[in-house]
Amino acid sequence: MTEHSIPASATLARFTVQEFETMIDAGVFANHPRVELHEGVLVEMNSEYLPHARCKFQLARHLADAIDALGRIDLEVLTDVSISLSDASSTTPDVSVWRSDASSKLLPADRALLVVEVAATTLAVDLGYKVRRYAESGIAEYLVVDLAAGVLHRHARPAGGQFGDVEQVSMGASVTADIVPGLSILLPKY
Repeated sequence: MTEHSIPASATLARFTVQEFETMIDAGVFANHPRVELHEGVLVEMNSEYLPHARCKFQLARHLADAIDALGRIDLEVLTDVSISLSDASSTTPDVSVWRSDASSKLLPADRALLVVEVAATTLAVDLGYKVRRYAESGIAEYLVVDLAAGVLHRHARPAGGQFGDVEQVSMGASVTADIVPGLSILLPKY
């Protein structure tokens, strides 16, 4: 197999979120269901394997149960729903907590309260590009589950394009989220 490299002088075609949404609607990514738009560039995300899927499911279930126990019918927990972060960026976090009045196809960042990424192979992107983009977009709280290290990276209180609070919590522990008073998330242990 011959490897194809892109010349440094090449100009990449860049797309807007609106163009990206049109491509999704037209079925362009039917054979590549995990595609995100990063700064106008299409990025194919890795396939989901069993540890990743289990962690995502358990976190979504724990969040939904905790929000239900608090009686917060104004919030909903969703998995794999795309967020429009800007005119040129859209990501699809593993789990997210939204104000339930959101109604557009790609959910606007200002309706997201908590975003969770489970990282088996994407830790560099999740703790690099996505931390910056979520903070710039005003996502209130961002959690990254590092499956390999068994820790959760919690980012909260965005201001000036970065998160003011950053901490690491061991898996198996409980973390209290800022987004909903009284919301505590039990982290699955692997």
